[in-house]
Amino acid sequence: MMKMFNWAKAKQKGESTGVTMFGTFMLITVVLAIVLYVVVPLGITAMNSVNLSTALLKLSEEGYVAYGAPTGDWTTLGDLYTEDIYPQADSTWDIGAVGNEYNAGYFDTVWVGNASVARTATYVVAASDAPAHVIAQADYVCSGADDNVEIQAAIDAVGSWGKVQLTEGTYYIAAQINLNQASMWLCGSGVGVTSLFMPNGTNTNMLYITANEVILSDLSGDMNGTNQTAGVTVYLRGPTGVVVRNVEANNGFYNCVYVRDSTGVIIDNLIATTDKANCHLIQMNNSTWTTIINPQLDGGLAQGVYVHTSSHNTAIYGGVIKNLTGAASKGVYVDTTSDYVSVIGTAFYNMYNAVAHTGNYGLVNNCEANTIGTGNAFDISVGAQSKITNCTAMTVTSAGLCAEGDGQLVTGNTVIDAGIGGGFLNIDNSIISNNVIINSNGGAPYGIYLYGTATYNLVTGNRCYTDNATQTYGIRESAGTANTIIGNDVRGNITAGIYSAGTGTVVANNNGYIAPGEIRTISVAITAGVQNTVTSIQNTFGGDVLIIEAYVMISAAASATNPTYDMGTDDDGAGAPSVANNLFDAIPDTAAYYRALSNGLGGDASGVLIQPILWQAVGNDWVNFIIVDAAGADTAGVIYITVIGK
Repeated sequence: MMKMFNWAKAKQKGESTGVTMFGTFMLITVVLAIVLYVVVPLGITAMNSVNLSTALLKLSEEGYVAYGAPTGDWTTLGDLYTEDIYPQADSTWDIGAVGNEYNAGYFDTVWVGNASVARTATYVVAASDAPAHVIAQADYVCSGADDNVEIQAAIDAVGSWGKVQLTEGTYYIAAQINLNQASMWLCGSGVGVTSLFMPNGTNTNMLYITANEVILSDLSGDMNGTNQTAGVTVYLRGPTGVVVRNVEANNGFYNCVYVRDSTGVIIDNLIATTDKANCHLIQMNNSTWTTIINPQLDGGLAQGVYVHTSSHNTAIYGGVIKNLTGAASKGVYVDTTSDYVSVIGTAFYNMYNAVAHTGNYGLVNNCEANTIGTGNAFDISVGAQSKITNCTAMTVTSAGLCAEGDGQLVTGNTVIDAGIGGGFLNIDNSIISNNVIINSNGGAPYGIYLYGTATYNLVTGNRCYTDNATQTYGIRESAGTANTIIGNDVRGNITAGIYSAGTGTVVANNNGYIAPGEIRTISVAITAGVQNTVTSIQNTFGGDVLIIEAYVMISAAASATNPTYDMGTDDDGAGAPSVANNLFDAIPDTAAYYRALSNGLGGDASGVLIQPILWQAVGNDWVNFIIVDAAGADTAGVIYITVIGK
């Protein structure tokens, strides 16, 4: 803590207390005169020409700065600060043996040498129920009625760069408090410690900020909105660079915090709730570059954060938004006129929508949504070139991920138990990739649902499945044109991995689904061993296919001559094939490729299938390769099967 000494008052005290104080003062004066009139002429720079910040640092090394205007010229006091001026435990200051009580709030100027610097004034406003010793030291004391009068008087008196400190206790606000001094700081003693309350029928704003670079911090404000007909708890109208930090703003009539026509506002660690219908917890209107950090918004009937009317470049980081119980309450709602809005790392619980971003160039990243009502969890409808990335949505009545518009990116998300599709997408020229969709249910129980006129989209790398028999399709395309569905894992859905009804859609290389006419080859190494060792391959294409080619590459022939093998379709993947020899019945005793022949005709290096063999998805859904006798037990190689989708 910086300690200050009032030379003018000390001198006055010394004169009235006797020779000791006066003598000490005269000694100091002589020393100062010697320094000023002897040292300075010799070329040592006077204090008033020294860089002020350096001087202040030197003076503050021992924790002291002199203040109050002295008579005559003077410079630094050197060791006198530590030897003759020292703080007492009873909050008094002594020079020599004489005490000098002071109140820092009385003074406006810090003197360093011959230079003066405007000091930051601080006015203390005490609540009517503050402790007696706090009230005794305050500059303004409230009565418990119309406490806005004392707070406003302190703000008006403190001026720019000043600080108004509100003590612990409750303040009753009967009129709007205007924070109209640039760069001032209105500071409470802590959330829940300093409380502002608006009585019934006041019907106006509580705190109204119009000046630039104001700081509002460490207090609670309750506007009592259900008993008002107008007003906002904290209203910013037109300022730049305002900081609202560690503030609780509750129960506004229109909004708890309203940022209008403002630029560069920071709202850090805001707590807000309301029991008033149609009251947004935070609203931006025609405001740019607003940053909201760690909001704690709990309870309301409208929007948690409403980004409205060209409020571009808004960013929301972290925090929790929950329990918004209005019929269409959204955690964050971005209207169509507001672009470049980001929501990063925020958790949402129990509301209609978690995020509804209808502007352009939005980002929803690393957010979590749980127990979302009839709206969607994360929604980037209408706008263009927005992103939903690395988010998690669980227990959603509608869609976990919803997107419309052009050039959207939906990637790296996880959705569990969504009603109308994990991803419900009517988009163009967009990418849907690397999402995990589990147990979609309800009206559209699909992992990813491309509906409407979805066109020229890439759907790739997604994992869509069900473990509770609810999700009928991993990916469903009901219409659209020229989409590409490739490289997804859609095993484990009830009806099929993929359903595609689009025009010109490419469906290929998806695990758990093969498209009609798609040709694919799978392979497996031969399990070498003793007689009756089986190598099994199961149909994982999600439907019946036709085997159009099957061959065995023997890389190490059996040491014995005339080994016997059998390969055919099977119903359980164990033992001899159920349909014996329908693919292969050969005696490959040398290393070579052996292409299968159907109908038990054997095979050789040049043979081909006489006719395709049905490989079922249910029933005979395995292909078994068995070493029939001991002669082939040490065979090594790879089995290749080529199929075509039915």
